[in-house]
Amino acid sequence: QPMVTSQIVSVDVATGGRTVHTSGPGLKVSPQFLSADRIAYLVKAAPLGMQTGLAFTDGGIADGGTFRNPSWSADGRRVVFHRPDFTARPQNQPLYSWEPDTEMRYTDVFPQFSKDGRLALSQLNNLATPQAAISVMNADGSNPRVVFSDRSTPAFVPTWSPDGQWIAFGVGGFFGAREEQPAKVMMVRADGSQQRDVTRGPLNSGFPTFSPDGTRIAYRVWGDYDHPGDFGIRVLTLADGAVKTLTTELDNFPAWSPKGDLISFTRRSHGEDYDYDIFTMRPDGTNVKRLTTAAGNDSHQSWSPDGDSILWTSGRYGFKDEAALYDNAFQPFDAGDRAGCHEPDSDGIAEEITGSRPAERPRHAGEQRHGIAARVEPHDLGVARLDLTRP
Repeated sequence: QPMVTSQIVSVDVATGGRTVHTSGPGLKVSPQFLSADRIAYLVKAAPLGMQTGLAFTDGGIADGGTFRNPSWSADGRRVVFHRPDFTARPQNQPLYSWEPDTEMRYTDVFPQFSKDGRLALSQLNNLATPQAAISVMNADGSNPRVVFSDRSTPAFVPTWSPDGQWIAFGVGGFFGAREEQPAKVMMVRADGSQQRDVTRGPLNSGFPTFSPDGTRIAYRVWGDYDHPGDFGIRVLTLADGAVKTLTTELDNFPAWSPKGDLISFTRRSHGEDYDYDIFTMRPDGTNVKRLTTAAGNDSHQSWSPDGDSILWTSGRYGFKDEAALYDNAFQPFDAGDRAGCHEPDSDGIAEEITGSRPAERPRHAGEQRHGIAARVEPHDLGVARLDLTRP
């Protein structure tokens, strides 16, 4: 694949005249005038043998390692930037917070609290487990224990049974690998014993969620586009393995309400923009209701412990300079993402709560309300709350 090449261009606002300031190969982004005749920019990527780093239209390039998102002082003498850091962090490590009243801590992916406050997550940030493993620990990150690990395939999205005795999760190919690799839902006791398969068959199954009485599991399946019925949300009865098809759309992230009356999920809506939106339905697949309608993707939802609110992440504020910001993001996280909260029995309007930066699938805490567990990514996100109990 050839190297992407871009140039730095300025436009005279009064006349519309364009001036090209650079030439040659390399991906050039983040331009900023330092003076009337001098522009600084970032050579983000370049062919082999060509230097990357901060560059200037009057010549020269500053090689100080990896730069991202540079912003220069008015006098052009100083620059602030961010640099990717993939150093393994311990669970619950304190992180910088932009808001003084919001505490930020690191967590590994897909965290979820049990009702008694134990934390289960998919452990990626550990060199000893090259594939994602399922770990259980105290709410503060202490006493971690791997309860499931398969070095041949990852395990994602652990979810607790209501009594805290079992953890269900998906094992196999997910995200970009879901069309080529199978996946299944499995269960394991919280102490790591009695591993067993929950689903069987050729469909890619994952993202499980328990019913409040612990007798059923809802999950999503992904199949072949030539067989439209091989998609959507299924419910499996644990006692006899009976499976009921609830939907056959491109649905994902099922989450059973703590009240037991609804299942929320994300659906790719059929419309002009093909956005993802938040829906709810009855556990028998009836009374499907769309909750979000704003432009941009709304997804990764979860319930509050009382079942009155739904928290979700959103791209409704746009995707701002994603190509310039990220090298290898596998999905569109960006500085415009937000999280929201919705009450499923109302037509309420989302209320933004700033000062939080959840990414991936946000998880409400258990009944003791230990907080919200979410993986932090290096970009600002907000939180929105939609109250389901008010009109």
